[in-house]
Amino acid sequence: MATITLTLEVTEEERAKLVERFIATANAVVEPDEGVPSDPNGSKVDITGVVWDARYHGANMSKNQDQTWRRKKGLSEQEKADADAYEAGCRGAPAATAQAAVAAPVAPVQPTGDVPSFLQTGSFAPSPVMPGVGMPSAIPGMPAAPQPPAPVSYQEMIGAFQAAIGRVGEPRVQGELGGIYQRAGVTEMVQLETDGDKRIAVKNELDKLV
Repeated sequence: MATITLTLEVTEEERAKLVERFIATANAVVEPDEGVPSDPNGSKVDITGVVWDARYHGANMSKNQDQTWRRKKGLSEQEKADADAYEAGCRGAPAATAQAAVAAPVAPVQPTGDVPSFLQTGSFAPSPVMPGVGMPSAIPGMPAAPQPPAPVSYQEMIGAFQAAIGRVGEPRVQGELGGIYQRAGVTEMVQLETDGDKRIAVKNELDKLV
């Protein structure tokens, strides 16, 4: 490499301007080495969010006019497909081979008997209608729903026995006792202590004795 040395006689003002021009030229003309990014910002992400990858992109990190990474030359078809999938993943897009999961259709349940179909399929669950402004809480003419019977304690049942004896006498109560227990479903005496429903039934039977 030859070296040429020039000696110029210039004024101080001309020297300062030459120095400024040399510095500006040195900053503007940079020959990137292999593997050194030419991006002035030193960024390894292009405008679409793709991270530079040496497997698919040019070694000097050059970009296309749309500011996306320029592909490496000589890529095979498989490498091009891999590059497409890689760049799509960087952009947050699904890969070309990914398929959206499709739920299998559920066969409708055929209604049986008199049960409405929407109750069997579960597609509709009726909720109770709360009375609002201008809406009656009950439809006129429709009988009210029966209230569940009040619970009967063992002591209350004994009181019903005593009341029945007072009304019709002990012999009548003893004569009716077998039928009372049968209609109430009592098969063992211990049920009168453990089964509240049977106590209610026995008390109702006793109250009917007049």
